[in-house]
Amino acid sequence: MARQIKTIDYDSDNDIFFISDGEKVKASLDIGDFILDVSHDNLICGVEIMDASENLGISKENLRTVQNIKMSV
Repeated sequence: MARQIKTIDYDSDNDIFFISDGEKVKASLDIGDFILDVSHDNLICGVEIMDASENLGISKENLRTVQNIKMSV
């Protein structure tokens, strides 16, 4: 079941991209340049990507203007 993304944020100074479905976070898993937030029902509810422009292959300018996103995990 797809979860609706409620928060999309990009910190261009630090090149960090963040998306979340707004669920409360129970735990976070740090996997290199990726941090996965896990909800109380043990589903991924957020993703933070360090060095996002490099890891996603998207320019910082384009990351600044993201307004909608679909993600499958």
